[in-house]
Amino acid sequence: MSKFNDKLKNNPIYILIASIIIPIIVIISFIWNLNDRIDKRVDEKIANSKFINHLVEEITPFINTPYMIFDENSSISVDKGGSYYIENIIVEKDTFKWFKEIGEVPNKITIIAKQALQTAPLLSCLDSGDNYTITVKRGQKFNWEYTLELNGDMIIPRPVNKFRIDIIPSR
Repeated sequence: MSKFNDKLKNNPIYILIASIIIPIIVIISFIWNLNDRIDKRVDEKIANSKFINHLVEEITPFINTPYMIFDENSSISVDKGGSYYIENIIVEKDTFKWFKEIGEVPNKITIIAKQALQTAPLLSCLDSGDNYTITVKRGQKFNWEYTLELNGDMIIPRPVNKFRIDIIPSR
């Protein structure tokens, strides 16, 4: 019996199996077991009504946020509850410093809110959003001031830019 064990220990296939294949099998079974445990924990969380209620409470303000769509002339074309929070929108324009033929482009937008908003409304340009770098800061009283810096190419003749402002209501 001991001669058989000695032959087995000196066999290169046995060494290969013992040193490489067995650890791989152990790692694969560990990962498989870990995956099952994660699936079970996720299923438990999904089945937990307290967790679901908390999730709904956290996500709901971002699903149906009030918003407005307006153009660079401050004309509001769509109002989906935004006027409840916003009193006025002022768009200031300036001549684009590198190409005068582009004409005046929006460089500052002031949102005058009716009430204090904890979070700045999200401003995005619908027509040439990649061409603007938008920064925001608090203004006087309930105002939010957005600075628009034009960068990149601009289509000539330039269309009237439309903007969307999403209001994130305070809880």
